[in-house]
Amino acid sequence: MKKIRVSLFSLPALGVILQWMAGNKVTLNYTTMTRITKLQNEIVKRHLEAKANNKFSDPPVSTLESVKEALLKGETIRFLYEEIEIRHCSIGAIILSNPGTFNHMSQSYKAEIRKGFKIVLDKLNIR
Repeated sequence: MKKIRVSLFSLPALGVILQWMAGNKVTLNYTTMTRITKLQNEIVKRHLEAKANNKFSDPPVSTLESVKEALLKGETIRFLYEEIEIRHCSIGAIILSNPGTFNHMSQSYKAEIRKGFKIVLDKLNIR
């Protein structure tokens, strides 16, 4: 028996191929990323500055609507930033950007944070 090596990133693609080979109808949904808007960019910049200075405003939020309202008012939310950071940035970049260690934000770190915020803000309908 021959072993096949499959990376975790290709499992969804493998599932689609297997469904197609089994004769099932397969539809692919493509999402396109649009450019980041001025409002979204302002929100990202405020959060990057808050991270650099370690000064988040942390308003009390409990629902998606309250998160949206807080972001539109100019508030910075630590847990939102940290979730985006964990999901989109490398461990090395996170360690380097920590104000307690090196406090250095690389261009790739900032780009990944922007990408994460773009996804979240689009889902919150902030454009």
